[in-house]
Amino acid sequence: MLFISDAKSKVTPAKPLTKPQTELSGAVLAIKLVRWLTMAKCLSPFSVQTFYWTDATTVLHWLHGDVNRWKTFVANRVAFVLDHSSPVQWRHVGTTENPADCATRGLTLIELKGQSGSYAIKAIDRFRPRTPWALKY
Repeated sequence: MLFISDAKSKVTPAKPLTKPQTELSGAVLAIKLVRWLTMAKCLSPFSVQTFYWTDATTVLHWLHGDVNRWKTFVANRVAFVLDHSSPVQWRHVGTTENPADCATRGLTLIELKGQSGSYAIKAIDRFRPRTPWALKY
């Protein structure tokens, strides 16, 4: 069994976004990362089951809802995410347990380097999906 865990941080744009919009932009970034890994042939030789994690329940709600109900910003990003993934691939992780948030917790570079790798490895088994639906609506 192969596990690839990755987290990416990005500076928010100058135009103010709501926190849920920023989290949704993070979901788009996750999709782009997996697409890049697949296109770069890093994942294509393997039969890969992909799961995405977010600490934003609003994003999960948007992904399970009707795209036509959302305003343009949300609808476009939700459509992109759903074009490249399924809502059942998206899981919830608590904010305090989210290794992707390490970069936003004010950790020093040394703390971040030590925290992110070991933290992600410990979290893999804890958050590995055991059922088809981690969060039911």
